[in-house]
Amino acid sequence: MRTKYRCWMALVTCYVFACSGWSYAETDEECHQLLDEWANDPNLLGTKADYALLDSLRAEMWIGDARAIESLLEIAKFRECTLFSRTAAIHMACEYSDRESAGLIVQALSEMWDETPGKRNGIVQYAISNFSDRLADSDRSTELVELAVRMGLDINDPSCTQRYEIILNEDCPDELRRERIMGMIRSAPSDFVPLGFLDCLTVQDAIALRPLVLNHKSTDARHWTAIRVLAHFGDPVVLAYLKRWRAADSTLGRTERGWVDLAIWRIEIQHPPTKLLECLRYPEKHAYESPRWFISRAAELLPVDDVRIALEDYFLRVGKQRYVGGSIRQAVEASFPKGIMSKQGLEAFGVVRQRPTW
Repeated sequence: MRTKYRCWMALVTCYVFACSGWSYAETDEECHQLLDEWANDPNLLGTKADYALLDSLRAEMWIGDARAIESLLEIAKFRECTLFSRTAAIHMACEYSDRESAGLIVQALSEMWDETPGKRNGIVQYAISNFSDRLADSDRSTELVELAVRMGLDINDPSCTQRYEIILNEDCPDELRRERIMGMIRSAPSDFVPLGFLDCLTVQDAIALRPLVLNHKSTDARHWTAIRVLAHFGDPVVLAYLKRWRAADSTLGRTERGWVDLAIWRIEIQHPPTKLLECLRYPEKHAYESPRWFISRAAELLPVDDVRIALEDYFLRVGKQRYVGGSIRQAVEASFPKGIMSKQGLEAFGVVRQRPTW
């Protein structure tokens, strides 16, 4: 309580002097004294009632205030203090960072993740989720990518999408990007792989994952991530293995059985690839599968004109002014980056979107 009282008195003093024309340098020093006191007692911001203190600190800081950001990072790294304090500290550090100080934040996040990897490290996840664009512009952008790789493929992590974008947008050779993605896949046996990552891989990359599936030992966990990648590429060798496993293993749970069935279906629907066109014409018959995957894979295996005609057949069949929702909405969204259809092309069919996400 005594520390909190001194902190509030310092804040009041800072406010009074600032209003009376106190010099900027002295105000700056008072701000840093306040931060130093917070660093010595990081539980100071333990309740929502202390938002006023955060607002006052925010009013005294400026973009690139390296000394203040270093103090905030010390608070964020101190695991004994409240989650509220640590989150507030990392938020303010990121909010007031410039290119140089963002590098300090990336370094601190990397150290924090190495000390406490996994889902428990919500502070690192929070920073990546909310400030990935700003951190990616630092002079430690390569270190940020390496951190994103170490954080893995956990789709339940709220920062997963931002991590994928950090890796996909890295200015590096395609071969290095593939190596990073393959490393993440090998180290994550039970996760899903985003389509953006799959677009970076080749058939040969998928074949390199076969041993993780075919050489499975009964005492080991199945490498579902490798199975999903091989199913995406329509690997016939793994298809035969999956069918034998599906028929012989009576211990498969309902969820696992569904995963195996989906992998088998994805492989079979690509032989021949023209089967994918029927999926686009009648997506409602395959409600358990994402048309986003249909269209992505069809665009890789078939002429773009054939894929466009299949989509046009669907729109003609459902009629004009239909509100496109659910699964087919995903197909519409996926068609733009693939260059298969344009917004104008969709408008010609009278397709009305529920949400203007293009």
